[in-house]
Amino acid sequence: MLNGNDGSDMITPEVCSSQTGMEYPIVVDFNNDGAAEIIAVGGSATGTFTPPLPGKLQAYSSAGAKWAPARKVWNQYSYNAVNVNEDLTIPRHLFNPATVFPNGERPYNNFLQQQTTLNTDGDPLWLTPDFVFTGTMNTHYYTAGDSLVISNLCVENTGDARGNDSLQIAIYRNVRAPANLIRVYKLPAAIEIGATRCYTIKLTGILSISAATLHIELNDDGRRHPQPECDTLSNNNGSIAFSSIPIARNDRLSLFACESKAANVLANDLNVASATPIIIKNGALGTATVSGQNIAYSTTGVSACETLGNRRDTIVYRVCSGSNCSDAQLAIYMLRRPSVKLHDSCSRRPYLTVNYQYLAATYQWYTSPDGSTWAPVSGATGLKHYVNESAWYKVEISYDGEVIETQKAHFVVHRKSRMQGNLWWYTTSLSDY
Repeated sequence: MLNGNDGSDMITPEVCSSQTGMEYPIVVDFNNDGAAEIIAVGGSATGTFTPPLPGKLQAYSSAGAKWAPARKVWNQYSYNAVNVNEDLTIPRHLFNPATVFPNGERPYNNFLQQQTTLNTDGDPLWLTPDFVFTGTMNTHYYTAGDSLVISNLCVENTGDARGNDSLQIAIYRNVRAPANLIRVYKLPAAIEIGATRCYTIKLTGILSISAATLHIELNDDGRRHPQPECDTLSNNNGSIAFSSIPIARNDRLSLFACESKAANVLANDLNVASATPIIIKNGALGTATVSGQNIAYSTTGVSACETLGNRRDTIVYRVCSGSNCSDAQLAIYMLRRPSVKLHDSCSRRPYLTVNYQYLAATYQWYTSPDGSTWAPVSGATGLKHYVNESAWYKVEISYDGEVIETQKAHFVVHRKSRMQGNLWWYTTSLSDY
């Protein structure tokens, strides 16, 4: 392979011997990739030619930018492009190789020379693929791993040449700009002329992406369109609006033994507020059902209520908006309801406490004269609350976004005896309700 400027070797020469000495390399597009390859035949022996000789067929192609297009046929030793059609049929009336084209050239006036693609003026024409989106992409968001799976991402080659062995696809925030690049995917397999290939890609870190849309660009390495195309303007009609993706969040629900409760699983969802949840995997300790946009959960059986303790159940649910879906979990924490406990029922300083302490919780004591009308006790925000008058009490415990209310308790002073001065001795009792 020689340099056209000075005749120097472009590659390291290889031995390609022949007993006849009549073989020569040919130029064809043998793999239908829209570019020429060089085919050479012969043996590797040197010096003596004692049969049998090892033979070989070698194909050479460009290591970088594609070579010019070429025909796919070379039918005979004395080859001329006008003597044979692309389908190997022989034309009844040969095209005159001396024909002058509008550009003033005679491109067919040659011998043992392969022909590239020409336009009607006689100028070389490069055939290229043209990648376009087809069909409707689907998305599925998974809370576990914060990942978005884009499926049915279908690409059609409407051009006149086969694509490269891989197709690069870039994803941007909102619009195609270097600063907005999120990730580049290298998808395998070339797309033949007129063929369509569908892919599935996975994008992570969705909740950290601040964008109105995901812009998907075909044949894009994050800087340019690496494969020549007929029209790159059709590469950017693939986008996904975040408003169409129901990104359901993992949620939690606290309930107590023998309770039933409904969770609005869409309360923390992004964008889509009208989708309906679907139960994928029900719980082991209770039963979940869909009620509108809520998931209603019920404990199962009396035995479960009696032995519940502090346990957890998990419901896996899916929220869909059209063909776009999201999977998440509803973690259900089943707790024993805390109660108020009396300390020192016969003492000068009786006090009430909550029988269960929650980590990182805050407390607010409430009092009532009749067990129905409640008011917060000013400053009573600890586990312990000193009391000396008959009244009803309860405590609101707040932790991790949940508010748990203790059972109501009726505190009664049965006897109040003066010890000395302002010191009193109390005899009290407490009843839970």
